[in-house]
Amino acid sequence: MAEIDLEALAVRAVQADPTMQGALLEEAWEVLAEHSAEFRRFAVSPSRRFDNKAAKFCAALEAMAFESAAMMLVPERAWVRLDQWPSDFCAPVASVMPIVKEEGNQIYTATGSTLALALTAAALRARLMEGEGE
Repeated sequence: MAEIDLEALAVRAVQADPTMQGALLEEAWEVLAEHSAEFRRFAVSPSRRFDNKAAKFCAALEAMAFESAAMMLVPERAWVRLDQWPSDFCAPVASVMPIVKEEGNQIYTATGSTLALALTAAALRARLMEGEGE
């Protein structure tokens, strides 16, 4: 899958309404599991047990814990900042940044109708720019 697919999915997450969270998170998980070698290391076949991240991700979706599910999309060696503003002020903002600051490192920021959607978009963009979507 070409890099543009992750960006297109990130754009869809930014533009989505809250009713689309679960479906977009599931799609992002599947795209990353299929096309990212690093992500695939822990995105194994889901089971009902909680011994792997895929099972935890599925359980989070079932519980509608969308922010928890979106956190599993964040690249390793990165940390997250979430800003929830009052809904009449501006959209929630998520930023994904590397743990170790080095020259050339970027911060990937996105807004969304919910924190989970903003975090999904920011995490996908971070993975895209790190070459994980190839």
